[in-house]
Amino acid sequence: MTRLSNRLLSKNLNRPRLAAFAIADFIGLTIVMIAIHFYGDIKATLHSVADDNADYIVISKKIGTFGSIEREGFTDNEIDTIGTQSWVEDVGRFESSRFDVNATVMMPGATMSTALFFESVPNRFLDVPVTTFTFSDGDTTVPVILPKEYLSLYNFGYASARNLPAISEAMLGMVPLRLTISGNGQTETYKGRIAGFSSRINTIAVPESFIRSANARLGNGDNDLPSRLIVKINPTMKHLAASYLDSHGLETTTSGVLSRTDSILSVITGGVVVTGLLICALSLFLLTLSIYLMLEKSRDKIKLLLMLGYTPGAISSYYQRIIVILNIVVLAAAVTATFLTDKMAIHRDDAYITIQHSSLWTSVAAGMALTAAAILINFASIRKFARN
Repeated sequence: MTRLSNRLLSKNLNRPRLAAFAIADFIGLTIVMIAIHFYGDIKATLHSVADDNADYIVISKKIGTFGSIEREGFTDNEIDTIGTQSWVEDVGRFESSRFDVNATVMMPGATMSTALFFESVPNRFLDVPVTTFTFSDGDTTVPVILPKEYLSLYNFGYASARNLPAISEAMLGMVPLRLTISGNGQTETYKGRIAGFSSRINTIAVPESFIRSANARLGNGDNDLPSRLIVKINPTMKHLAASYLDSHGLETTTSGVLSRTDSILSVITGGVVVTGLLICALSLFLLTLSIYLMLEKSRDKIKLLLMLGYTPGAISSYYQRIIVILNIVVLAAAVTATFLTDKMAIHRDDAYITIQHSSLWTSVAAGMALTAAAILINFASIRKFARN
């Protein structure tokens, strides 16, 4: 094609329609790409916690309809039997405090006090660093591990309902804590230190050595059987666990929360992606319509060019070049918008929630696939018109 022929065909270009396509396509592509990337980030965040804990369950004996004053614990024989099951890799006992515990949080201008309970599990079952989670006789500081659920309940339940400030894990770790334990007519006071937050065990955990020594001095004398066990499951045989628990009257705190969350997240993301695809489809229709109108208006000029010896392919290449350039510019803008959203919104520094990073290439690949499809569809339309 010569400059003269290009100038001739450009006379009927409808630039406002092309701009409208570019804007609509940019919005649709950006929505699809951000939705796919956000889904990947949230799923990675959920599974970063779940993957570490998916092979651990906490089991206990079922309580009757009317309950019981006496707690039913696990005997050594029952624990050994559970440990020999093919789906079990390791078993640990929860050891409970048999003394009174009172915790006092000392904050500037306010002091809050509450009764607590302590439990311990072997360190090998903890999902927080255990290098500093130790206690020896004579120590004045007791390390404490709290469940992450407790902090979430405070931040998103109690604090939000009473307009109180939210607290991050780092902030709570710096709060002065005084622990008072008592029993058998004796009282002891220790400093408390938050050693970490667990998503695997839903209890207030202290070192086993502290529980045992304090129970020996302040306990009520009863050697209670452990009422709960933490079990590490063989991932390849986890399907056997449910039937065993049901047949032996046992229950577990493990639930399908993650799978339900995944399902809800998939539905929401799917809805957003479909919305983006509809916008892309409408923009593609707008571009196709614009190209057809331009070709119709240029029919006489195209016939003239054909009579001058230009081939239908050469004439089509002019419009195809416009389509390629326009779609590539839109794709580049959508990728840039997705990247900026990722950096400025999704992965901004937040004291209360940390979003895991997933690859942007999945989103970029989806955008490239949609762009390629739009180009090919318009190429086919132009070729069809040129042949007629």
